[in-house]
Amino acid sequence: MLCRLLSLLTVSSIAVACSSSTHVDGPTTSPELVVGVQSEDLGALVGDVHIVVKLDGAIATDIHATLPGGLPKEIPVTGAAGQKVDVEVTGTGANDPPGVAPAVSRLASAHIPPSKKLLRVMLEQRCA
Repeated sequence: MLCRLLSLLTVSSIAVACSSSTHVDGPTTSPELVVGVQSEDLGALVGDVHIVVKLDGAIATDIHATLPGGLPKEIPVTGAAGQKVDVEVTGTGANDPPGVAPAVSRLASAHIPPSKKLLRVMLEQRCA
């Protein structure tokens, strides 16, 4: 009887050790805000676009794009949920001298959400 009990315990131990896990983790997303910058056809009004993204007041991204091929842009911003994100997008003419006032300017603010979200910034000629 003792031999039979030991063999049953051994089989049970092997079955537990070899069983597959049924625990499934859901998709995990980290806090992220994607800044999406796009424009309608701005013609000759805007040739260069300057994008500055700040995270809690510190510059996180500073890029330039030439139109028409330089947009749309997606700029991922990661950090802690709740951190403030400020975006400034300015557009100038391709042949404008440095320091000239931008032809179009957009400001946007948001906070980093707990999971990935999009902050869309659209440059439109009617707002120039």
